[in-house]
Amino acid sequence: MEQVKNNMKITVITVCYNAASDIEQTLESILGQTAIDDMEVIVIDGGSTDGTVEKIRRYESRLTRFISEPDKGIYNAMNKGIALSTGDYVNFMNAGDTFFDSRVIADVIAGINDMTERPDVVYGATVFRYPDGYAGQLSDISLLPDHMGGCHQSIFVAGDVIRREKFDESYRISADFELIRRIFNAGARFACLDKYVAIYNFDGVSGSGAGRLRGVAERRRIRGMSDSQLLCRIDVARAEAGIMRRRLTDRLRALLHMKVQAQPHVPLDEIVRL
Repeated sequence: MEQVKNNMKITVITVCYNAASDIEQTLESILGQTAIDDMEVIVIDGGSTDGTVEKIRRYESRLTRFISEPDKGIYNAMNKGIALSTGDYVNFMNAGDTFFDSRVIADVIAGINDMTERPDVVYGATVFRYPDGYAGQLSDISLLPDHMGGCHQSIFVAGDVIRREKFDESYRISADFELIRRIFNAGARFACLDKYVAIYNFDGVSGSGAGRLRGVAERRRIRGMSDSQLLCRIDVARAEAGIMRRRLTDRLRALLHMKVQAQPHVPLDEIVRL
């Protein structure tokens, strides 16, 4: 495999807990990067008991650091990884998620080096994996500070910034949004790369019923809005109604032999490089 040489180092942190079915595909994706010589790879496991640790051990000689011990949640584990990191930029690729292809880190490094000034935060595009297929989505930093504008698996934060700021562990689901918003409001430099970075497995806690409601409550609180249960349920209901409306519109168009506006989920090989 051709190796990419550069003077920039990227830290990739993977946090996991009881992820035996997912951890290997994530580690293969990370360790298969052509720019592996310009990376440090840190794995923080929460004390798994399902065979995850044994699978990680197979890769341990290729990891920069590996820790397995109980933690206080995903953002506590991510903060542990941050404390161990030394890279110029830090990315989080959690169990179940993968890089879009083997050249992602090389492309990100090249893209940053082509900029006249190194940004504090770099956004890339994301491919979302659903049970019935995939959908690509560009990042949009114009949505900040009200919305995150991207997926944290496709974001690279300057090492000195994230080691200084860290995640606020009082948020269980939306601490990534809170961190990015805090950095943005402090005047950090943001930049977008027109490249798919991550394939994100869209079936985590934030997408479930209770998790979704809690995520809405946290995001409202982060934005300084009321997080009353009634208002949160209204927000969730509006989002679900919008999804149902689009689906019904597409079905009606199909019945009338009209062009469906969009087929959101497609096979992965139909998602092309940007």
